[in-house]
Order: sequence, then structure tokens, then C-alpha cells
Amino acid sequence: MHWIFKRRWRLILIGIMVVVYLLSARAEAESNSDYGANGALRDSTITLQEALTYALEDEYAARDRYKAILTRYGSKIPFQQTLQSKVKDIKALEGLCTQHNIKPPMSDTSNVIAPPLTLYQAFQDSIRAETNNIAMYEKLLKESYPEEVTSQFNRLHTTSKKQLAALNFGLAQQQK
Repeated sequence: MHWIFKRRWRLILIGIMVVVYLLSARAEAESNSDYGANGALRDSTITLQEALTYALEDEYAARDRYKAILTRYGSKIPFQQTLQSKVKDIKALEGLCTQHNIKPPMSDTSNVIAPPLTLYQAFQDSIRAETNNIAMYEKLLKESYPEEVTSQFNRLHTTSKKQLAALNFGLAQQQK
């Protein structure tokens, strides 16, 4: 009986260690301050190149976040539609980079995106990310960029607001 007790505690300890590791990996990924919307919101002056870089980084991160959610939980609304929208947004931003002779940033988000542990957390993380995305575009829209860039940022801002509403609705459905 004494041996079983020890084994149970070992399993509990291993479980706790796994949870702590997963939570620390999520915290590290989410604290990357120079990437995407987080970087844009901390930057005091943003050039055209930096604006397009921050916007693309944030859209890459969103795309990869939604891919991870869909891989883990299957085709869930609104993640499927939002992923399709992010792919279009990325193509539009990459087109602006080409038009303005700016090299698009690498799309490696492995240090930025941590897979959600639950579907509920996927909604929470996505809502937080879209909220930051909206704030980034609001900040970028206050700057002076070429008309086609401002127009695209305005469209992305509007799209993100719609996606945020869909995510909030999805979260409310999860809570029922």
C-alpha cells in the first residue's frame, strides 16, 4: 500500500510539472514584445516599412493561431472563416510590400504562438489578439502613409472588428 501511495504522488508531481511547463511556454510566447501588434503598440514612431512589417507579423501570428486551433479542435466557427480572411489579408499586405519595394518579414511565428490548452482558451487568446490587432490598426491609421496603405489598414481594422464580434459570440456560446 505504501508503494502505491508513492506512485500516485509521483504521477501527480509529473502532472503538475507538465502543466507548469505548458503555462510557462504560453507566457513566454505571449510576452514577445517586438512582434506584430505588441511591437507596434510600443513603438513611438512607425515608418511605412515598420507599419507593414508589424501588420504582416500580426496577421501571420493570427493565421498560425487559427491553424493551430483548427488542427487541435477541428473545423470550428468562427475560426475557419477567420483563417480564410487572414490569408487574404496577408496577400494584400504582401502586395503593398512589393508595391513599395519593402521586403516582407519572415512568417516564423513559432516563438510567438502557443497552442491553446482548451477551446475556451482558444477563444480568449483570439479575442485578446484581435483586440490588440484593432488597437494597432487604430494607431497606424493616425499616421501619414500613402493612400493605398491607409485604405488597406482601414479595411483590416474593420475586418478585425467583425472578427472580434464573431469571437465574442463564439465565446458566449462556449459558456452556455
